[in-house]
Amino acid sequence: MQRVQRLILTVVTVVTVTAVFPRPAAARDTNPLITAIRAAADRQLSLEGTYTNGDAGTGSYACSWEWLVGTGTAYRNTQGPSALGLLAAYAILRNPTYLNGVVCAADQMVGRYDAAPSLRPYADDEILLVNLSDATGNPTYAQKAVEYYGRVQAQFATGKDLADYYINNRLSLSGWDLSSQILAAVAVGQRDYARAIADEIVARRADWEGVQYGGYDYTLLSHGALLQALDDVGRRDRTVASYLREIMASVVAAQDANGAWDGDYQTTAYVIMGLDDADPRPRSYQKAEYAGVQYLVTSQTNGGWVYPPEVAEVNGEALTALCLVALPGHDELSWSSFRGHHDYGFDHDRGRDQH
Repeated sequence: MQRVQRLILTVVTVVTVTAVFPRPAAARDTNPLITAIRAAADRQLSLEGTYTNGDAGTGSYACSWEWLVGTGTAYRNTQGPSALGLLAAYAILRNPTYLNGVVCAADQMVGRYDAAPSLRPYADDEILLVNLSDATGNPTYAQKAVEYYGRVQAQFATGKDLADYYINNRLSLSGWDLSSQILAAVAVGQRDYARAIADEIVARRADWEGVQYGGYDYTLLSHGALLQALDDVGRRDRTVASYLREIMASVVAAQDANGAWDGDYQTTAYVIMGLDDADPRPRSYQKAEYAGVQYLVTSQTNGGWVYPPEVAEVNGEALTALCLVALPGHDELSWSSFRGHHDYGFDHDRGRDQH
């Protein structure tokens, strides 16, 4: 299932993105989860701007986000997840300014990829373009995503080749990278390619699980992200489905007492997204998901999530996770039990290059 496509409750044809949409009901406005989503989306929108191009060292990126907030520098590989959070918030709140921000970012992406035909797209950029196409009713974004994905397949003829590349180079972080690659392949209609990636992840698990990358073991983050990616492609593959059940149980067991995973906003966000897709989902897994949501809601500070530092990419990922839970059908948890914001004061900087 695509990372944000679930959030597009109906396909909305947008003639102009400045159209006025109905405001949520008053009771919804006071819901702590909706309040947190709105604050996070407003923060993310405020952080969108023109920043120094950190990839080239010269020039600038418009309609982009800094990786580390306050540095004035943006990187191409973090734009997708930063923008996906805004798109998720738009699907929940229908605030047209959020959609404007996403469209601006996507148009910049398209311009960069069109100007450099050999540039291989980042997976989250592909996911963003497909989901934005659904949200706006504009098929061009999805068509561009399919076109750009041809560059991935030109470099890696099979999903196995792509998986091997990441496993060999990114070790325990490769599961995180490849989760997005699976979702991107599914988004552009390349399901067989996605299944081949999944098969290789499982076949080579001994080569990446528990193997440190840059001095850190990212297996928990990778497992959390893979919960969502493997949920769809693994249903017809007994080996992948068995692996999915195994890592889901281990991830739930690894939850911290305060509801987080690994004391980390990013890891917690990916686990929430993964657990939300689980089907069937035992009650214990639901409780784990909601404890993670409560952790994110109550640890929100300025609208974002600050370790310190504040990472715009992480803000987008946490926002996406909260928006998934704001969809109908999550009435099991009483949000009235929340008691305001709390800064847990983490200083765990988990910044990384993505994909």
